[in-house]
Amino acid sequence: MGHHHHVSGPYLLRYAQESAWREDARRVDNGSQVRRVTQLGLSSKPSVDFSGYYQRHIKAA
Repeated sequence: MGHHHHVSGPYLLRYAQESAWREDARRVDNGSQVRRVTQLGLSSKPSVDFSGYYQRHIKAA
């Protein structure tokens, strides 16, 4: 939702994939979308790209 002022290189592919998914799933009801995303999220391995993403601001001692 909203708009982005900048999308850095490593995340550009993910942004494009999300935009494509939103376009493909726009006619699917919300309940089905939630079930599908939950099913895929619970059955997949941890993301190599986003593992530890929230910790990047912490400097190592």
